[in-house]
Amino acid sequence: MTKRWSLLKGGKIREFDSLSQVNEALKNWSPFTPILIAKPNSNKFLPPTCFNELASKVVVNYKARVSICILMTLVTTLMLFLGMLIYGSPMFINGTVLFSLITIAALSDYLISFKSLLTMGERTKFFYWVFNSQLMKKITIAWLLSIAGLAFFQLFFEFYLEGREPLFKFMGTVHIQVMGGEIWRLVTGPFLHSSPTHFILNALFLMVIGPLAWCLLSYRSTLILIFGSGIGALVSTLLGTYTEGYPYDSYAGISPGVFALFGVVSMLGLIRKNILPQGVALHLGFVAIISIVAASVYTNNSANASHWAGFIFGIILSPLLNYKKIILTEVNVLNFNCLEEI
Repeated sequence: MTKRWSLLKGGKIREFDSLSQVNEALKNWSPFTPILIAKPNSNKFLPPTCFNELASKVVVNYKARVSICILMTLVTTLMLFLGMLIYGSPMFINGTVLFSLITIAALSDYLISFKSLLTMGERTKFFYWVFNSQLMKKITIAWLLSIAGLAFFQLFFEFYLEGREPLFKFMGTVHIQVMGGEIWRLVTGPFLHSSPTHFILNALFLMVIGPLAWCLLSYRSTLILIFGSGIGALVSTLLGTYTEGYPYDSYAGISPGVFALFGVVSMLGLIRKNILPQGVALHLGFVAIISIVAASVYTNNSANASHWAGFIFGIILSPLLNYKKIILTEVNVLNFNCLEEI
């Protein structure tokens, strides 16, 4: 039991002599900040929004910062829209579409997150678990090792076969060879990447969704990654074979599988509302959609159709899957209920 106001972050407790010191420590607070607070003479750590003494100030500060960010995206969208009307340039058209999506995502999340203190409290509890759960840390390390293994595998065979092109011919998703009967290339090819940048981007997005997907779906998240990537490779192969003027003769990258994971998790969170805090599933869906649109706008060789195929595959698959409800046992708020405090 703590005798003073206490702050729990990263498994470490910090005590304060006065409430003003607590407010100062929380001046940059957001639901994504893994911080919990306990009152004097209490061992129950809760999100700051659960205390009358703290809630109004932290919410006002956070709301002001979010409002400024939304205003900036809105102004940028309007400027791009005016540029589109005046110049009609594809750059302004693409920018308007992209920033419109970003603005819609930000506004929708704003309306959900500021709906009630309970909503914010749920988010705080969830993200505290994300950043501090031993289970999440173990799963994240496992994904990192898998990604490192994938990089080592490609580098080794590039060295052994004396180049990336021979490697792609050996086991990549080369359209003409797939259509010639080598269907297995739809599985092996996506695990190759066309450049270090391509690999790093896919790895980063996988680290965003992979650990959460594993917590919900266990080993099936790996199968979704593999099948989603294979479907993306198949779409590219069919387009390359039957679409005149299609610019690519092969496919590489696990991005459709990564977007399949986004599709599964976001749709599961939308149709089964007890597995994720309000707004998180929608936010993940917007992250995927905005990323796909951004890739199509700013990347010359992006496999746009394959990305959409993977994402849609995940959405369609989600109602058919059983899931494990996340138990936040590693957060000291098992009896969490903001309504007791406000």
